[in-house]
Amino acid sequence: MTIECDVLVVGAGPAGSVVSLICAKNGLNTILLEKNTAVGSHTKTKLDASADGELSKIIEELNLKVENRVYTSRWHPPSGNYFQLESSSPEYFFKRGPDSDSFEVDTVAKAEEAGCRVYCNSKIEDVLEKDGKIDSLTVKINGDVKRIKPCVVIAADGGNSMFHRFVTKKSEGRKKIGYGLTGENYTSPNSSNVYFDAELLPGGYFYLITGECGVSTACIVIDSEHMKQKAKDAFQAFMLKHPSVSDLIGKDSTPFFGEGQIFDLDSLVSENLVFIGEAAGLLDPFFGYGMTSAIVSSYYAGQTIKRALEEDLGLLQNYDSMVREKFDKRLSYLYERVFESLTNDDLDLIAEIITELDKKTDIDAILRQLSGKSVN
Repeated sequence: MTIECDVLVVGAGPAGSVVSLICAKNGLNTILLEKNTAVGSHTKTKLDASADGELSKIIEELNLKVENRVYTSRWHPPSGNYFQLESSSPEYFFKRGPDSDSFEVDTVAKAEEAGCRVYCNSKIEDVLEKDGKIDSLTVKINGDVKRIKPCVVIAADGGNSMFHRFVTKKSEGRKKIGYGLTGENYTSPNSSNVYFDAELLPGGYFYLITGECGVSTACIVIDSEHMKQKAKDAFQAFMLKHPSVSDLIGKDSTPFFGEGQIFDLDSLVSENLVFIGEAAGLLDPFFGYGMTSAIVSSYYAGQTIKRALEEDLGLLQNYDSMVREKFDKRLSYLYERVFESLTNDDLDLIAEIITELDKKTDIDAILRQLSGKSVN
């Protein structure tokens, strides 16, 4: 049996769910494949944070589900004397996981309402090429073999995308590792809290966030190259050293683990194949943010694909240009180099300087000034 469609999306994570919704709302015949038995089942319940000025417009336009919006972030150096950053653009918290109110589940439900066909428990067994393009895919869906013939394929299947063989993957090897706990009411939902400890988490950080419904997540994020021990052990070591933080964590919390690869692709478009989110290598090298790039790249892809199908598939290359301009990683790599070079004394000194400033803090400017230390 052959099924034809305008757009085939592979992967129902944040990126795949958003682009499926956009394509369906744009009137495109859209199919979404998810290898797991249910949407959202690839991760345990947790909160993900994301910050970007462009998110507000996209979230409002698509009515995407947000767990919380905060305009204040407290950054805690080892001394415990935090400084507070205010922003005119909110930091968003998204609930992830298999629950019915999670971001992916809610977004996929909206996509289905818009006409997208969703198939879980799907395994791609073969990809047939013709004239340099993907012509069709053989897919086993709940045990039944089907042939899907799309005009455009969107790879949203993560950092180990099965479609990477169609492009050149660069800078492979490094990973952002995350380990944490999800529970209830760890802290106030009015701000995010970020903690630094250069001895335990060199180049990394610990964050604590709470949604308006009371769901909380505490997590460490660290580069795999700097890990001195397993992520779970590093998390527990941080808790032991910082009892004021560990006292906030509930005993009934659920652990989770995650990792994302740091890499770049030579092209985000190959003929009729488009990469989005983590499959496009858009994970932030410093913070490890994935939600911003997932949502924004999906939005760009959805708008570009509609025009390309109406006019010329060659217009898909516009997506590559848009994403590379938006997600220029050079500043994030600079942040990473700066923080890797800092000691706990440095972090405490920075906090003292910032708290004494009697004006709005430009954290980007401070980081750029500090960059001389990491370069020399």
